[in-house]
Amino acid sequence: MVAGWIFGREYSEGTAKDLLSLPTSRTKILNAKFTLYIIWCLLLVLSNLLLAFFFWWLLKLSLLDTTLLAQSLTAYLLQRF
Repeated sequence: MVAGWIFGREYSEGTAKDLLSLPTSRTKILNAKFTLYIIWCLLLVLSNLLLAFFFWWLLKLSLLDTTLLAQSLTAYLLQRF
């Protein structure tokens, strides 16, 4: 969804030709878009994690074993990146 919004917005708004005619190199534009994409994805992962911990606290679920929590977080982060 993030990549579709970042890269597809210029085509839907008709500004792709204007973006390519800027004096900035296409490589710099593409690098900026990918950097923004990475930042957005990291923020979405962190927000999902914080939301999960909030609901865990709100529902007063039992405490997890720290090794199970570490394994789950590692698996979660590896799937996202």
